[in-house]
Amino acid sequence: MGNEPKVQTLDAKAVQADTERASSKILDLLAVHGKTTRARATLLECSRYDSDENVHQAHHPWSIYDLPVEELQRAMDRARKAFPANGWTIVEDGPDSSPAKTPTLTANSADGKLSARLRLIDERDRGKTSVLAVTVVSTCFRSAPGA
Repeated sequence: MGNEPKVQTLDAKAVQADTERASSKILDLLAVHGKTTRARATLLECSRYDSDENVHQAHHPWSIYDLPVEELQRAMDRARKAFPANGWTIVEDGPDSSPAKTPTLTANSADGKLSARLRLIDERDRGKTSVLAVTVVSTCFRSAPGA
């Protein structure tokens, strides 16, 4: 697209593994013991670039569920303290713009290579299970040849 920043060429599998490791560390920081979804990091096209440029990012969505919403709220509170204590910078903290005003926390890693977004989806009023949804994404990168 012309004026986008130059992206690094990296090994895609290594970026996916780094993203999954960061997710695991975030789960440890949250210090909750509910059920978690089991997903692997996948590659998605980086929307700021033309598809023929083959620029993508690792995307690792997962969630914690089967806990009272109060425990999920405490996990969000722990994240507010644990992220900065572990070198992450909180760049967003508060309700999103949805009608539900979902509590959202976004933090970037110290090296700027990862971003994590936590959303507390409170479903008590609907008789459903509340969820702490976490998505960890890498910066945009180009895969190394042969990787």
